[in-house]
Amino acid sequence: MNDRNHEDMTDPDVAAGETALQWARAQGSSMRIAERSRAQRRRKQQLRGVAAGTTLAVVLVTGALLWPSRPAAPVSLPRAVLVSAPTRQILPDGSVVDLKEGAKIAVDYGAAFRRVRLVQGEAHFSVAADKAIPFIVVAGGIEVRAVGTAFAVQLDSRKVEVLVTEGRVAVDRPVGRSPGSPLPGVSEIAPTPQTIAMVDAGKRIAVELETAVVTSAVEVSTAEQNERLAWRVPRIELSGTPLADVLPLFNRYSLVRLKLADPALGTLQLSGVLRPDNPNALLHVLKVDYGLEADRRPDGVVVLRRP
Repeated sequence: MNDRNHEDMTDPDVAAGETALQWARAQGSSMRIAERSRAQRRRKQQLRGVAAGTTLAVVLVTGALLWPSRPAAPVSLPRAVLVSAPTRQILPDGSVVDLKEGAKIAVDYGAAFRRVRLVQGEAHFSVAADKAIPFIVVAGGIEVRAVGTAFAVQLDSRKVEVLVTEGRVAVDRPVGRSPGSPLPGVSEIAPTPQTIAMVDAGKRIAVELETAVVTSAVEVSTAEQNERLAWRVPRIELSGTPLADVLPLFNRYSLVRLKLADPALGTLQLSGVLRPDNPNALLHVLKVDYGLEADRRPDGVVVLRRP
């Protein structure tokens, strides 16, 4: 293995493929992939009359499963399909809220407070730092207070769960609130809060709504955090899809923008499930299986070309 390939495989995003392998096995995908690989190898050996054909490469990376596909004859090719994506809302201060399907919030900002009520479901908050104006998420009468941090809040009929992914938050119960009683209206001034827990990054707690008592507090590994918040990551399903159709949808949700140096490269086809939050996964597949190099420009655009 040359040094460049070694660098690719030691990239944290690529090396994390072992975790994705467990997912593939759980879904029954690994056997299908292996069988498809064997079938294509046999066909290519028969056509080329050589002892070993070009094998179907399987690359597993951080929840992304990709493999190249080259049909022997022209077929009707499907476009990239967005399987799932959260609803993202940008708040007036620049804070970002990702809403899981079915979740609802009500936003109320004032001169001295930033307040969001989680009406139902689960949401993840990436809070813009402002020490002078606390950021408060209200869920079932429980308040989660932060200055600049990131955390998820899940509300059901019995409890509120808080998972902190960055920084630290305070979990409060307004003084004078009877157990199980509703919180004042969104625009009303809440009573002085009483802190019932401080939660640091990598920890999750559950608070019973009826009593406002913490019923569990546990540490959560990075892998478990990623699993619990997997709903935040858009997933794009590919099936013999031309690269020209993959990139527009990928660029819509990715932090980087990919561009083809030669339009002819758009005929390359991919199959599997792609996560736009992990561009290194796609770049690795395109390099290893198609020989494409990625030139990163100062403006953040990544140009794909043949060397």
